[in-house]
Amino acid sequence: MFIAGPDMRLGFRKPGGGPFNGHATLANNLVSYWKLDETSGVRVDAIAASGNDLTDNNTVTSTTGIKDTAAQFTAANSESLSHIDSAALSFAGSSFSAASWFQTTTTVGNGTIIGKYGTGKEWMVYRATNLIAMAFSTNGTAFAGQAITVAPISINAWHLAIGWHDLGAGKYFIQVDDGTVFEQAGADITDTTEDFRIGGGFAFLDGLVDASGLWNRTLTTQERTDLYSGGAGLFY
Repeated sequence: MFIAGPDMRLGFRKPGGGPFNGHATLANNLVSYWKLDETSGVRVDAIAASGNDLTDNNTVTSTTGIKDTAAQFTAANSESLSHIDSAALSFAGSSFSAASWFQTTTTVGNGTIIGKYGTGKEWMVYRATNLIAMAFSTNGTAFAGQAITVAPISINAWHLAIGWHDLGAGKYFIQVDDGTVFEQAGADITDTTEDFRIGGGFAFLDGLVDASGLWNRTLTTQERTDLYSGGAGLFY
């Protein structure tokens, strides 16, 4: 007679299973997470309850990622992934964090990695030539400031960018590869009708973006370190 083992009864899950390999807190207040494993077309939000799937604009292609597959963007083709403005993807009046694995193929010009920043301006994590910044607007129409790194990034290599807003502290932050945290004081962003985008908006990106998440809270120092995981990454 077959008897189910302990990991097959009562929904028991082996240690280390689940989102972020069973990490105790990284799934808390996670709004959306895009694995970006699709080779073309719609990129699915892994958080079923939110359903913030991303529309493919101008044929975003794919290639090998930091984990499985990544979205590949060509700036000359105005490629991006987007979702129309929604309450779930709007963070005026709250703290929030955005994390994206990315690889850039150039340091010429600017390129948006993730954010809501175009005609309507809220926030974005972007490449400013060879630096990474968390930019924000406090009136929805004009640039107000940015937290920006001072160490140049290497091209054709994977990096983890995490930008966040601590509403209580009145500051915006950026960190790359679990390195130095840079900050900029600023008032709260203003809600606009701008689309949420990966790879475009303010400027189109030449490069790759992989696993990306949004939280409606600030990530802790330890959580950011765990997400980077020494460069290997910790994924949903």
